[in-house]
Amino acid sequence: MRKFVLGSLFALLFSSTPNYAYAIGGGGNQNIIVPPVTTYPDTYEPNDSSSTAYPISYGQKVTSYLSSGSDVDYYKFVPTTTGMNFLAMSGATNKNYDVIVYDKDLNLIAMSDQPANIMEELSFKVTAGNVYYLQVWSELSDSSSSPYQVKLIASSPVTYAYDSRNRISTATQDRALYTLKYSFIWDKYGNLLKVNKEKIAQ
Repeated sequence: MRKFVLGSLFALLFSSTPNYAYAIGGGGNQNIIVPPVTTYPDTYEPNDSSSTAYPISYGQKVTSYLSSGSDVDYYKFVPTTTGMNFLAMSGATNKNYDVIVYDKDLNLIAMSDQPANIMEELSFKVTAGNVYYLQVWSELSDSSSSPYQVKLIASSPVTYAYDSRNRISTATQDRALYTLKYSFIWDKYGNLLKVNKEKIAQ
């Protein structure tokens, strides 16, 4: 009898029915079918709160995951100079991820909540020596086995190049996860014909 009960228990727990876990009820044949919680690999854990925030550096490209619909990732950084910072984040494909920046007291100072497949970009002012936090999350409880990427830079300057006639030939700007480049096309009389724009992945 004991072998029969144990055999039945294992048959229920390790059922061949896909995508379900089984719990044995205490009264008669009351078996509860519980859908499993989907989780994916993750990195930099634990970093699910400001107290466990993972430290990052300027210019560091962070690649990580929202491993479940309830996952939230925190990062922290300390600027060495006062001024404007720029942050970019690309979410997992077809997933709506958002990013928030908090000051040392967890007051919200910047936020981006673009739709899925549109890069999140933020410019915000920081004070040297203070701790700041980044929070990556999904308002729609999205998660994926594909990663998101975040990168923080101290500023986003525009750099100009000139041709032999001292006309602007290109203008480039560091946008953290890509470089934005404008190419200026002139005719021989010095008239601007067109400006080509391209994004160059970093």
